[in-house]
Amino acid sequence: MTVFSKLIQKIKINEEELKNVSFSYIVRDKAFKVLENEIDGDFVLESDFRSYVQIFLQAEENSQFFCRQDVIEYFMNEKKVAEFQVHSKDLESIHLIGEGSANVLINLLGNKVNCTVKRETEEEKFRLKTISYPGSHEKTWNSHRDIRYYYVPAKDHSLSNQLIVVFAGMGKVFEYRYNYSKALSDVNCHKLFIIDDYGDRGSYYLGNNGDSLVESSVISLILNFASTYNIPLKNILAMGSSKGGYAALYYGIKYSFGKIVAAAPQTFLGNFLQSFTLDMVEDMTNYREKADILFLNQKLFCLLEGKRTYPDIHLLVGSKDNHLQNHLLPFINKLKQMKVEYKYEVIEGYGHNALALFQNYMTQKANFLILQRDPFMYVNSIELTLDADSNLVCQVNCDKVDIIEFAYYWYRDRECIEKQFYIKGKAHSLMKTNGIAGTYSALVFVKLNNSIYKLTSDNIQVK
Repeated sequence: MTVFSKLIQKIKINEEELKNVSFSYIVRDKAFKVLENEIDGDFVLESDFRSYVQIFLQAEENSQFFCRQDVIEYFMNEKKVAEFQVHSKDLESIHLIGEGSANVLINLLGNKVNCTVKRETEEEKFRLKTISYPGSHEKTWNSHRDIRYYYVPAKDHSLSNQLIVVFAGMGKVFEYRYNYSKALSDVNCHKLFIIDDYGDRGSYYLGNNGDSLVESSVISLILNFASTYNIPLKNILAMGSSKGGYAALYYGIKYSFGKIVAAAPQTFLGNFLQSFTLDMVEDMTNYREKADILFLNQKLFCLLEGKRTYPDIHLLVGSKDNHLQNHLLPFINKLKQMKVEYKYEVIEGYGHNALALFQNYMTQKANFLILQRDPFMYVNSIELTLDADSNLVCQVNCDKVDIIEFAYYWYRDRECIEKQFYIKGKAHSLMKTNGIAGTYSALVFVKLNNSIYKLTSDNIQVK
């Protein structure tokens, strides 16, 4: 059984170190107390005076820590064996420190510090559902708030001065996932995927408990990568959908990035969270009153006041998504009012959970904005004709035919009757009508680097 007190390397109170003691039981001048319950594993620390308490943890051999907000995960041989959740109004921060994820520092500050660390060892009761050690691919940036991220270095030297920053959308409670890593796999510039794991569902990369420490930590991470790889701000592309779309707009505008791609973002953040869950409002502001909702509503819009250099803004939303009326159109009206240029697409028939649409959009925009390659750039026109034998001939007139893939869907009287799947370089196709009368058309999918552009031909009559 993993015991919290046995992982304690040392405890400091106002810089004075407690030495040569058992960390399972301490009583000091009746003013400082540490007690660990052997039955349920709860570890309690109390002081009767204003204290800055530092608890240093050290993992056992072949063991590692991983931290998310107030939860310390403990892994042995890369399998999680325990969670320690720190409950305290005096909790200032928890940091993963040193090499190899073997050390943790818990900082507590208060007039009368009171802290309880609850242990959980049953897998089905773990708050965080990660069972295997995530540190092999997920790294931690140490700042006022530790930030978890996944980084992919540039594979193409010509793109080594370009950076894509991807902000994550909202998942289930206590489930934090990276978005669009596969969709962007063929874009070989630097890519930085950042997790938002402060709060049950995140904090929109802004902050929690009424502070802005998450934001300051996230931007310090981004700017560190930009500085390390000599990437100017104009070469940073911020991307995300839904919650991630809000963050892309917020960071991209506030910190003068070069480009933003946001799919179905919230913009009136307070209104959205009021209808979704007031718990997130309280996590972020410490309260859940009308004033806090109004405060969150203006966080993004206030960035559009005054003179600044704005990014190249690209927005997407589905026609059936209530974000169109509630969030996108008010934001676009503000952009128009401030004479800020933007590009805006509404896709018919899609709602808010259009993951496949968002993935394709992210791929297409990254190809266009980073690689300056998009099938739309090369397509000139599409022609549908009949040959002498009344067979249909579809011709796509475009440049760079040899690097583009083409797929053809043939329709008669609006019903798909034949599909011809992707073939690189095939800019024309033929379909036999066998003399069957009807109204024919072709839908052509033009694909480049996982970015797909659709072309629809004119109708043609076969009698």
